[in-house]
Amino acid sequence: MFQLKNIFISLTIFIIFSTQSIGYDLYAHSLIYYFNDELITHSYELELLNLLIPRYFLLSYIYEFTREFGIPSGWVAFTLSCVPFLYINNKYGIEEEDGKHKIFFIIYLTCILFVIFYSALTLSLLWLMAFFVSRKPFFILGSFFHPLGAVLSLLYMLSFFKNIKLLFFYSIFFTLFLLISWIDSYYNFFKSISNYNIRYVINLSNIYDLLIYSFFSKINEILLLAFIIFLSFLFRYNSLLTRFINCFLGTLSTKIVVIFFLTLLFINALIRDNTSLISYIVRDDSSLVVDVTWFSFGSRDSFLNFRDLDESRYKGVYE
Repeated sequence: MFQLKNIFISLTIFIIFSTQSIGYDLYAHSLIYYFNDELITHSYELELLNLLIPRYFLLSYIYEFTREFGIPSGWVAFTLSCVPFLYINNKYGIEEEDGKHKIFFIIYLTCILFVIFYSALTLSLLWLMAFFVSRKPFFILGSFFHPLGAVLSLLYMLSFFKNIKLLFFYSIFFTLFLLISWIDSYYNFFKSISNYNIRYVINLSNIYDLLIYSFFSKINEILLLAFIIFLSFLFRYNSLLTRFINCFLGTLSTKIVVIFFLTLLFINALIRDNTSLISYIVRDDSSLVVDVTWFSFGSRDSFLNFRDLDESRYKGVYE
């Protein structure tokens, strides 16, 4: 049963990724780190520490490190999405037929939404969701997949729990991340940090404005996260509302709902004109962007050009 549940979750995530058009963030990330030597991605400068940090924090290093070993970024994103999703499902048994954990039916579907709208921030929120429901320090690591994720995680711990142990692990992960960035700024192991493409210089005078800007630019993801935090409290304290939701959802089967949902995504991906992994396989749509993201193992093909591939992502999407 354990293995079947894992296979179902993994297949669900893969199908979702396979239905995303090449205009999505997944393919943008893939191209950026496939051509990492061209210094395309921007950096942030922490003026207080005289330190450059990459655009997606730790996730930038993971993308670049795995790409150097010839692993396509699509499989990296798939693996990083599976880890928290599988833990939530296996830990709380949301497939149980007695409805005991039907509150996690909603969280399960929310996880799916995070994968559908994959980005560095939604991946960070997916890891934070696993942290919220488990309190496992390991999942704090996902905070550092996006700058706003690191801020939200810290605010959550300071505001709600004041847990010294969790704050300790957060400090350890954050210090290790800064140490990697500091070492890399001197020895240039990674190309995710660029002195030539700095987006923001962060200092004490503008950090508040940058946080406010980031908050409102990602308001949809933050509201969804707040909803999940609310649900986790309901489940933890077994409130009357939790029992009502369990009763209301008691007749629903998570697998049936998810399969129906995935079927709609699959059909939509096939009937629309946009290229995706599904259309690449089923309709034999030719796409170098899909090749780079999912099938380009090993060293980079020298004849490929970032600008041409990046422009091809938007053909049929915005035209």
